[in-house]
Amino acid sequence: MNFLKKSLCISACFLLGLGAVGCSDNTKKTTIDKSSYVDIRLKKMFNQQQALLLFTTENPDGSIISVKLTSVDGKYYYIVDGTNRKNVNRKVYLIDASNGKILRKENKGLLDKTSITGFIDFVPVMDIDKAGEIASKFVKDKDCYQIVGYDLYSENDKNVYQIIFSNGDDKNPKTETVYIDGVTGKQINFDSNSDDSDTDSTDNSSKSSKKIDPIISNYLKSGQTDNSTTNNNRNTANSTKPIDNNTNKTNSTKPIDNSANKKNK
Repeated sequence: MNFLKKSLCISACFLLGLGAVGCSDNTKKTTIDKSSYVDIRLKKMFNQQQALLLFTTENPDGSIISVKLTSVDGKYYYIVDGTNRKNVNRKVYLIDASNGKILRKENKGLLDKTSITGFIDFVPVMDIDKAGEIASKFVKDKDCYQIVGYDLYSENDKNVYQIIFSNGDDKNPKTETVYIDGVTGKQINFDSNSDDSDTDSTDNSSKSSKKIDPIISNYLKSGQTDNSTTNNNRNTANSTKPIDNNTNKTNSTKPIDNSANKKNK
């Protein structure tokens, strides 16, 4: 009897020991280092609405042709292309995405409506977080899962997101571009008559060959902020703070409504 009791005790201890080890293995967590990620969704920067607000504050009755987020040498910029009141003159703003400072403003003169594809209707447009999540499903190269830039514009009466994905590798960079409808999330193929087509609607490149936008080139060449932007920076850019996209989402906030100024085709 004593032998049996001792055997049971030893067996119980053995099982408890295994259980403890098993629990320890199951609860072990793997920490992912995201410090080297280049994904804009993890960056602390001004969001799309804040960038647009800087433009619409100075041009309250204007419209937005496009808004673009791009980077040069690791620095992110917003490029807002729009019009002033009653869509008379075309203006382009270059904004530092890290602090909301307007770096450069270029007046393109009288708007030539034949040179644009339309104005963005922001009322139904999804934000970049949701658009990126949907667009990622259409990426063919699964190494390209980080969003490094995007362009939102209107074409054929549709709000279009052009989203650039990257593998985040500086030594062997790869990018892939996906186009989706900014309202429905459907994949867009500009080479096809049907937006629901399963044919290729992505631009693939084994190596990144991005061209620098003219307004960024002009700013970098000038080496200084235009004098015309000084007062605006004091009154607008410094009154708001950048959003940490990794912790504070702004999915519920809608951008400025420019639907009243949408181009009539």
